[in-house]
Amino acid sequence: MSRVDLQSVVKTFGERTVIEPIDLTVDEGSFTVLVGPSGCGKSTTLRMIAGLEQPTGGRIGIGGRDVTSLPPGERGVAMVFQNYAIYPTMNVERNIEYGLKNTGVAKAERRELVEEIAETVGLTDHLRKSPDQLSGGERQRVALARAMVRKPAVFLMDEPLSNLDARLRQHMRAELVDLHARLGATFIYVTHDQVEAMSMGSRIVLMDQGRIMQDASPLELYTRPANTFAARFIGSPPMNVIAADQLGPAAAPDAHFAGFRPEHARVAPWGEATAPGWLRLAGTSVASEYLGAETVDRVRLDSGEPVSVRGFDGHRPLARGPVAVHVPDARLHWFDASQARIGAAQDGTSGAVAASPAPVGIPA
Repeated sequence: MSRVDLQSVVKTFGERTVIEPIDLTVDEGSFTVLVGPSGCGKSTTLRMIAGLEQPTGGRIGIGGRDVTSLPPGERGVAMVFQNYAIYPTMNVERNIEYGLKNTGVAKAERRELVEEIAETVGLTDHLRKSPDQLSGGERQRVALARAMVRKPAVFLMDEPLSNLDARLRQHMRAELVDLHARLGATFIYVTHDQVEAMSMGSRIVLMDQGRIMQDASPLELYTRPANTFAARFIGSPPMNVIAADQLGPAAAPDAHFAGFRPEHARVAPWGEATAPGWLRLAGTSVASEYLGAETVDRVRLDSGEPVSVRGFDGHRPLARGPVAVHVPDARLHWFDASQARIGAAQDGTSGAVAASPAPVGIPA
């Protein structure tokens, strides 16, 4: 296991800056997920940690060593790619042992290591098979086994499940979480899928336009988004964010935006009385998605802003027409003019973008 530290790391391509100066600490033994929309810089960040891209500025440390200028093979990391990158002309056993053979590991030791790793990832019965005889999930296990057999300090994974179908992707998510728990290794995982991020990561680093928007646990990211970007990115449907002036005197001081999760609101006929501690927003029901165990109602407020309301009682979709969206005061989140969090009514605390711990342990 090893801790990873990024100190003021910058990456530019020509005149275009793709990674602003970022500071990030990945704790030893954590499962840290870099998530964000396409082009946000998450894969570039991972490739700089791996040594496949050189930072334009800043320093990278792994296990207390400054590895900024070291080639990939000397960093103690292993990377698993989206396309598996396994050799089609080699069987599973030869694919797994290939890196060991290149580094001069003795044949008997190679066989022992391959058998050990194959057992760990469930490939023992497939060692003599060629890649074209394997399913997508089995090929992904081969890629994982080839990375694991080198016993790296850090595992780097760049959207490794994106080529799998939805059902297999869900299964492999659970397998990776279990594998991490058994190995106790440091995992850094890149995805654009918030479901993967929330279900797998012990820590989530949310990125946008080369910047870290929030660095937090899944629970904190969901319940206390640091800004409107985090609020709108995480959640399905995402948090509703509306202009605070719609709430009149109920708005928090200095708040320019108010947010609430779809599951914390309810839709009611316009004439229904508002309960104490709740506010009411007038609108029109425009669509409903009946999903069996839940229904997502889409409402356009009288201000013109769309909001979603998520119900878990399995009620039937609403008929189109005038409605009211009722929201408990205690479930409101507040954001200032810069769209940064200024707290929520339920706790009254403030929250800016989560700051990473000060990196230590990289020799000067």
